[in-house]
Amino acid sequence: MFGITALHRRIDSLERRLRRQEAVMTELARRLDVDVATSDPLAPAAEERRLVAEGESVRAVKHHRERTGSGFIEATEAIKGIEPDTGRGSR
Repeated sequence: MFGITALHRRIDSLERRLRRQEAVMTELARRLDVDVATSDPLAPAAEERRLVAEGESVRAVKHHRERTGSGFIEATEAIKGIEPDTGRGSR
């Protein structure tokens, strides 16, 4: 097993990698003019909102899953969050 010193070195190494990746992501967001503080890649996209508005909730869930890699339950919950309240439940 690893000793405490080896674990500390591994943690330090991972923290350095994380800082580099964060710097790269920050630079990419800047170049693409994306506001990282307010953007949520898992939030429903405009296409998914359109599908829900057209009564195509199943297609919206499928689109969300394909776009985000989310599981069925997570995608369904995201789409249910934008469905208009019809009093009949989801389709």
